[in-house]
Amino acid sequence: MRKIVIGQIFRDGKVMGTGFLVKPDIVMTVKHNVVTADELITDEFEEKEIVFRIEDNDKVVGKTINLLEAIEKGIDCVFIRLNEVLSETEMYDLIDVKNEIAGVGCQIIGFPKLTSQKTTILATITNTQEKRLIVNIKTENQLENYEGVSGAPVIVLGNILGVIIKQENSKRLEALPIKYINKVLKCEKISIKKRKFLLVFRRKHLV
Repeated sequence: MRKIVIGQIFRDGKVMGTGFLVKPDIVMTVKHNVVTADELITDEFEEKEIVFRIEDNDKVVGKTINLLEAIEKGIDCVFIRLNEVLSETEMYDLIDVKNEIAGVGCQIIGFPKLTSQKTTILATITNTQEKRLIVNIKTENQLENYEGVSGAPVIVLGNILGVIIKQENSKRLEALPIKYINKVLKCEKISIKKRKFLLVFRRKHLV
């Protein structure tokens, strides 16, 4: 049975956001969790050492493997190879969706600083574009500030369709679609599957 392993991204001892395993030793997160805007001004870049924490006392060191490519191509997504394998179980699939998914219910699992713990946020995908997914948060799950959620997966029934990149307001978050990531990045170290969801799936699984 596949599973999802989600943790916090640390850099220089500071919590930067959320990340999740896509392979037993590779974490996916957003670029701005590992490199600052000031660092992007310079012409010299190198892969960054990052710490991935699942539990309070369970930290694993890793290093980005595609930061230079992500900067060059202007995409907010990076992969981190960890120094050890964290799971022998296969992870949730990354899905390059081949049809319209507006109206599909989803989960976002991350570490908002306001809750100080791993939190599951229920939402609905309301708008899909090539470079972004817009998700509307259910009223009971809304927060004023989603800081710490950047890098969290957008999950639909055990499939990862996107990664959260920013907050629009207390009701809406924006995600980078796996479909776009697959188009722009080489993604040689990970597996991305192309899949079409049936319309009956969309109608039955609204949040």
